[in-house]
Amino acid sequence: MVKVSDLVTSILAEHRLVVFSKTYCGFCASCKRALKDVGASFHPLELDKRNDGSAIQNEISKRSGIRTVPQVFLDGKFIGDSSQIKANLGKLTPQLKELGIITQK
Repeated sequence: MVKVSDLVTSILAEHRLVVFSKTYCGFCASCKRALKDVGASFHPLELDKRNDGSAIQNEISKRSGIRTVPQVFLDGKFIGDSSQIKANLGKLTPQLKELGIITQK
C-alpha cells in the first residue's frame, strides 16, 4: 500500500498546478472558476470523491499549514487558498503564462 505522503508527492510531481478541492465547496468552485477564467490548466483533486480524501487532506495540511480547502500547489509548493489565489491572480497570471500553464487568452 502506498503511503499518503508518497501519493501526494507523486501527484504534485505529475501535475504542475494542483487544486485540492471538494465538490460541494463554494470557495473551491470560485477558485477553480478564477483559474479557468484566466485559461490556467490545472489538475483538480476532489477529496470528497476519494476513499483516501481525509488522509490526503491531512497530508496537504502539513505542507500548507492550513486545514481548509481549496489548497493550490504550483510545482509542488503551496501558493494559496481561494482568497489568496483570487487576490493575487493579477501577479500569478503572468507567472503561469511564463511557465506554460496558461497557453490561451
